[in-house]
Amino acid sequence: MTARSHFARLGLHTAFLAALLTALLASLTGCPPAAAPPSPPRPTAAPPRLPSPSPNPPPPTVVEVERPVGPPVQQVRVEPIVRVRIHPNVASVTLHSPGGIRLGPDADPAHARVFPSPVSVTHSGNAFRIACGDGTAFAWEIPLLLADPDRGESLAVEGVAYPHGVTIHPLAADGSPQSQRFDVINRVPLETYLPGVLTRELYKSWHAMTYQSLAVAARSYALYSTVRNAGKYFDIEGSTAGQAYSGSHAYPQATAAVQQTRGLVLTWQGYVLPAYYSAASGGIGQDAFYAFPDAPDLPPLRGRVQGGWEQACKHYRWGPIVRQRVEVARRIAYWGRINRNPVGDLRDVKEIFVSGRNSVGRPAQFTIVESSGRRFVLGPEQFRFACNEEGGTLGDLPDALTLRSSHVTVHVAGSSVTFATGQGYGHGVGLSQFGAEAMALQGQDYTAILAFYYPGATFERLY
Repeated sequence: MTARSHFARLGLHTAFLAALLTALLASLTGCPPAAAPPSPPRPTAAPPRLPSPSPNPPPPTVVEVERPVGPPVQQVRVEPIVRVRIHPNVASVTLHSPGGIRLGPDADPAHARVFPSPVSVTHSGNAFRIACGDGTAFAWEIPLLLADPDRGESLAVEGVAYPHGVTIHPLAADGSPQSQRFDVINRVPLETYLPGVLTRELYKSWHAMTYQSLAVAARSYALYSTVRNAGKYFDIEGSTAGQAYSGSHAYPQATAAVQQTRGLVLTWQGYVLPAYYSAASGGIGQDAFYAFPDAPDLPPLRGRVQGGWEQACKHYRWGPIVRQRVEVARRIAYWGRINRNPVGDLRDVKEIFVSGRNSVGRPAQFTIVESSGRRFVLGPEQFRFACNEEGGTLGDLPDALTLRSSHVTVHVAGSSVTFATGQGYGHGVGLSQFGAEAMALQGQDYTAILAFYYPGATFERLY
C-alpha cells in the first residue's frame, strides 16, 4: 500500500460533526502524546448509512456483493507460496542467473531444460520466442513458461533480483495484439517474500517495533489476497496496488522482523484478517467497506479517530491544490472508461461534493454533477484514483497536484477545481505506518500498536 474486501449507512448531523471536528483539531495542535492515546469507543454493530448534504440527491445505489475475508485459520498450517505479479502487461523480459536458467512448461524438472544466461523472452501467437546467451534462439509452443535459477536462490528480472523463480503468463494466445504481451509473476514462499515488502514500505531508520507491526499486517494481507484473487493466476500485485515489493533486496531489520514474527497473523472470528494499511490516515481512519468495492465490513476495519500520532508525516495536512476543471473532468472520465464505471460518460464538471461520511466524519462518498444535471457517485478511493489518473494521452500528473488521500474538501469555481483541507496519505484503513512509528518511539510494542489499529482482532501463529 505502500501496500490493496453489507450493511446500512447513516450520517452524522451537521452540528455533531462540527463539534467533533472542532474537538479533533484542538487535540491535534500539539506533539504526539507521551503515552498511547486512550482506547477509542467500541465500534457500533454496523457503520452508519451515508448521508447526503445536498438537498435533493438521489439515494446511493448499494449493490450487494460477496466480500471475501481471509482464509480460515485451520487451512493455513504450512507456509504457503505466494504469486506476486512483478511486471504486468509487458512485451519482453530479460532474465539473468549466473548458474544458468531452467526453463519449462510446468513445475516438473523432467520437462525443463537449462539455458545459459541471459535469456530474453517475447511472445507472439501461441508461442514464446526465446533468445539465449550462447546465441541459441527458438520458439516454444507452450501455454506458460516457468523460469528458475539452475543454481542459487535468485533470478534477476530486468536487472532486479527476485527470490526463487517466475512464471510468464501470456495475456492471450490467439494471434491478437494482446498475444504479444504477458505478465511476469514471482513464485516465492511467504516468509521469503515479506522482507522485500517491509523494505519498500518503511524507512530504513525506523524502529524495530514498526517493522514487526508491519510484518504481521503484511503477512495477514498477503494471505487475504490469496482468497481475494482466488481463480486468478496471481495472488497479489508487487506494487502499491497490492504491497510494494523490492524482491531479494531487504534491509537486515526487515528480515529480522519477519523472522521474529514468523507465521503470526491477525484474525477475526477464525479467519485471517484483511489487514489493510497505509502511510498516514491524517488522524481519522476510513472504513474498509467504503474504501474498497470488495472489502468486508469487520469491526477491526472501521474508521476511528486515531489522534495526532502522524504529525511527522509531511502529508499529515496538505493542500490546497488548484487544478483546471477541464483537466480534472478528463482524468475522471478516462478512469471511468478503463474501469467500466458510469463516470466514463462524464462530459464536464459543474460541482463536486462530499455526499457521505463515515461514522467519524471522513469522506466516504463523492458526487460529481455535470452541467446537464447528471450525477455520478464514486467511493473515496475511486474518486482519488480517478482524479490522479494518468493513462492514455493524459500525461503525468505533477507530484504537487496529486491528491494524497480522499480526505479532502472540493470546491469548483470558474475554470478551477480546488482540493483543500487534505489529511493523510493513502486510503486510511487499518494501520498507519507513520502512526506505528510514533507509537514505537514512545515505547509501544508491536502487539500494542496492532491492537490500537485493529481493535478486537486477535493474534494467531499459523505455522
